[in-house]
Amino acid sequence: MRTITEQVEKEIKNLPLIEEALGLGIINLTALARELKPKLENISLKKTSVGAVVMSLQRLGKKLQKKSSHKVSLPKITDITVRSGLVELTFPNQSKPKDLQAQLSKKIDSIPNVFLNLSQGLFDTTLILNKELAEHVASLIPKNNVTTTRNLSAVIIRFDEDTIQIPGVYYQILKSLAWENINLIEIVSVANELSLFFEDSLIEKAFMTIKQLLKK
Repeated sequence: MRTITEQVEKEIKNLPLIEEALGLGIINLTALARELKPKLENISLKKTSVGAVVMSLQRLGKKLQKKSSHKVSLPKITDITVRSGLVELTFPNQSKPKDLQAQLSKKIDSIPNVFLNLSQGLFDTTLILNKELAEHVASLIPKNNVTTTRNLSAVIIRFDEDTIQIPGVYYQILKSLAWENINLIEIVSVANELSLFFEDSLIEKAFMTIKQLLKK
């Protein structure tokens, strides 16, 4: 059976934005304790007091303050670009032709201003490409079990070369998007380049959020 302190810590870990505020000491502990109390009682099947939860939050806050003493700064941005008119195609790996990448390479040779990203996971393959290219590659991918997401745009950020050595470097960007309630459709990282994909209707808000963050 977990102690109240262990239960509180587990719940706060599931709330990363609250966890950060707790570590910075800028959150009302009593109000947060009242919010957590019903759930904690439901989990432990026994009553607890707001005061006990507050004490647990205080202990956790001190632990988090030590961790947050190391501030992660965004590295130098060498380029930031927006691309629109993108389509995402996702299909099971077993449906993917073995020579898909080679065939795609032949297709894009004759098409100007191409955008193409191919990612293969354990079970699925995803293609993100401009809509003109999507029409050309329709014959190369399976007809069934394809999930298509249209009307996408991307913010593509290129960092300094030492980015790969910095822990938590993307955290501030993703946190800012979450605070602004901007839904992220897809994220792709290649060495020092980060591509974030959004619905077209959110791209302007997403771009301005990231741009403001980079000015800090």
